[in-house]
Amino acid sequence: MTREISDEMVEHVRDFLGPGGRAFFRRVKAMKGAVAAVIPLATARRFHKGGLPPNGKKAPRTRPRRCSYAERTPHPTHFREGMEVRNALRESGLCEGWNDHDYDDQWSHIVDRAMRNEAFDRGWLAAYQDACENCHFASAGGMDHRDELIAPDYIPEDDRVDYLLGYESYARETWGPTWRTDRFTWGDAPVLTIGDDDESDLP
Repeated sequence: MTREISDEMVEHVRDFLGPGGRAFFRRVKAMKGAVAAVIPLATARRFHKGGLPPNGKKAPRTRPRRCSYAERTPHPTHFREGMEVRNALRESGLCEGWNDHDYDDQWSHIVDRAMRNEAFDRGWLAAYQDACENCHFASAGGMDHRDELIAPDYIPEDDRVDYLLGYESYARETWGPTWRTDRFTWGDAPVLTIGDDDESDLP
């Protein structure tokens, strides 16, 4: 049975995460298309603007390699930040009757609603509208700027980061991880052909 998510739960998690936590999950969403994802520890540190390796231990010294310790270490948000969210929900008193499976299944859906803001949703909707009009990425610099999207001038400067995160989130959800390099072409469109009234031609 799928548990219902109340507005009170979403508001509680929004307050618990604070601006920094909400920004963290917006970045994860844009990068992976979901808030419950596995990202490199180094990326998690950047998104958190500072952080610790697993278990709070210092990273061991290693010989220079192509990838650093932090780049090679997976950081699953389900077991790190997700656990903090689940504990906050357990302590809230808002999830009466929930068991561990319910918390595991629903925390990411709650965060997905709690992390959003107006600028993020505006970017997501702009990407959706561009796709509907076959003008992909028109509201973020165009096809040639997929490596580094550009927010339109009419977006307030303080909103541009979240606007682009919302835009990237839609792109990642819709076209997958290779959306920055995929080739977009015109496809065959269905056409309605009106013929004579001879019903023998009908299937």
